[in-house]
Amino acid sequence: MRRLGVFLAIATAFIGGPVLAQQRHIPKAQLEEMFANIETQTPWNMKENMLWGYFFTGTDQGELEKVATELTGEGYRLVEIRKRESDTPQATQEWQLHVERVETHSVDSLNIRNSALEETASHFISVVYDGMDVGPAENIK
Repeated sequence: MRRLGVFLAIATAFIGGPVLAQQRHIPKAQLEEMFANIETQTPWNMKENMLWGYFFTGTDQGELEKVATELTGEGYRLVEIRKRESDTPQATQEWQLHVERVETHSVDSLNIRNSALEETASHFISVVYDGMDVGPAENIK
């Protein structure tokens, strides 16, 4: 899964973290900005299939495993569940779930997908949908 270097600059603003977790929803205006940046800064055709990664965080690895089971049943591919690095030793341990799926999105369809994934996360204890990333779907089987 090779992604262009510019991906990091684009996605960093859109993958969650404390601010987005508090917002509980990525604003549509932010998705519009993401699509505009991708159009001007990459050679990607966003009207074709792309590899979309979706991220969830939580303090209970077992809960994230349940989310992963549900999503893999819906056609997502499990990439990993990993411990998140913490800057402070006293911080509560957090885990991150990463799933992905090849699909085509517009701003509107991605907004709907984000809402659905937020809804999925809300059914699990201390799990938050944390955002997405995107890259070319090259060499994906």
